[in-house]
Amino acid sequence: MQVSIKQLSYAYPTSPNDHFVIVVYEIENQSGATLNNVYAGIFADWDILQPSVNKAGTDLSRKLGFVYALDTDSLYAGIKLLTTDNLVAHAIDVNGSGSSMNINDGFSTLEKHTALSTNNLLAGGFNGDDVAHVISANNFSIAPGGKHVVAFALLAGDSLLHLQQNADAAQTQFNNDALTVNELNNTADFAIYPNPAKEQLTIVGLPANEKNTFFITDISGKILIERTDNFTNRIAIKSLPAGIYFLNIITEKRQQVLKFVKN
Repeated sequence: MQVSIKQLSYAYPTSPNDHFVIVVYEIENQSGATLNNVYAGIFADWDILQPSVNKAGTDLSRKLGFVYALDTDSLYAGIKLLTTDNLVAHAIDVNGSGSSMNINDGFSTLEKHTALSTNNLLAGGFNGDDVAHVISANNFSIAPGGKHVVAFALLAGDSLLHLQQNADAAQTQFNNDALTVNELNNTADFAIYPNPAKEQLTIVGLPANEKNTFFITDISGKILIERTDNFTNRIAIKSLPAGIYFLNIITEKRQQVLKFVKN
């Protein structure tokens, strides 16, 4: 399939939007023929608290699939379809006991297609089980050279009600942000030079007049350098030992991670 997929991710630091992340995918048809019967979704195996007593459910009115544990103080996690596409929600008993597939032995192409294209709204039975789920946008077409945007919210909550409230907040935030194809098309990747570098990195493509946050991590994820500036596009790295590092760039609307080598 000749397609190009571009992803943007959005996170928010303040309530009520600090319990979800929005991910937006732009799918471009780079072939010379119309793509029909396209499905796009996200798979999650949350393993909340004791995975063997998890259950999966669906809130169709919110286009929301969720997972929780039967433990008294269980957290809830879920995926919500944000765009106007038709929803497919497929809950899976990982060992195959309550659904049409057993993915303990691998997730075959046929099983992935089944999970993307058919509904199975509940998993976990009465006593709970090791469960997973897929939330997808259902059966759309993309003309030659055309694009289709699909967006999801990845959510957490202290209860089902809290999760539903967070799902509603995510939908409101998505609608207010007006995340459109045009925004995706106008988004260029950041770049850094030189790479490898010895004393300083220069970042290319930063937006003007925005608050930018940078932090550098090693390969274990430990933060070694962190700074926030409105206008700078240079970061001193002279203090770092030689090795491989990751520069995390966070602006008001975007986030990107770039790998570099310190000599």
